[in-house]
Amino acid sequence: MSFIHVSSPHTSDALSQAIMECFLEWNINNKIFHMRCCAHIINLVVQVGFSMIANAIENVTPFGQLLLKKYKSLDFLLGNDNEWNMASDVCENLKLFYQVSEKFPGTKYLMSRIFFPFICDMKLLLLSWKVSNNSVIKATASTMLIKFEKYWDVIHNVMSLAIILDPRYKLKLINYFFPKLYGEEARSEIMLIRNIITEFFEEYKKKHDDKRGASWKRQCATNVSEAWGSTLSKSTWEVDFDNMLSEDDGFEKLSWMII
Repeated sequence: MSFIHVSSPHTSDALSQAIMECFLEWNINNKIFHMRCCAHIINLVVQVGFSMIANAIENVTPFGQLLLKKYKSLDFLLGNDNEWNMASDVCENLKLFYQVSEKFPGTKYLMSRIFFPFICDMKLLLLSWKVSNNSVIKATASTMLIKFEKYWDVIHNVMSLAIILDPRYKLKLINYFFPKLYGEEARSEIMLIRNIITEFFEEYKKKHDDKRGASWKRQCATNVSEAWGSTLSKSTWEVDFDNMLSEDDGFEKLSWMII
């Protein structure tokens, strides 16, 4: 990432100090994170759920096994109505986790437009479990959410940015999912995402302007003042950025991407 000269002696303190100075210069504090494997996180979340529910539904035995043996009393072996209802609910809801794991094989790399909605659906499912009338499912959801939130807190901002930059979605998915996920805090979360992407845009614009440098100013100064050229440049960038985020279907997405 960088080549720097470190004066002798090359002690551990000197090297660590040089590295720290680079980090401070790059201004990347709290901007670098570990991107975990989604399939692995899903597996951990599901395993937590199974381990907590297993004892509650252990009497729900497959009928195939029951028919192979003779029992004096099936009432003793078969689960009660509550156990069967809970097993049915768990099986139905875990379908989503199975579908997600099928979508995220290790040999394929999905685009954010497919990845992000599934992740949001998983969190919505866990949130619905958390308010279940069944105490076992409710406790299970709380534990699963702890595992899931460790992943969500890290990736949801990055995934949101990727979705916004997709001209087919822009802010549509964010505006749809965030109110369901955050309730009254949705507006502040959406504004946070907008501020982050605006910050990235300003940083990119600054680098682009620095590269163009004096040549751009000379071109603008041919017929108009340098001040007007600077204003024109800024307004053009801002209009493009606003158009990119707008919901106007008349915006030429493909032409904008090619440019």
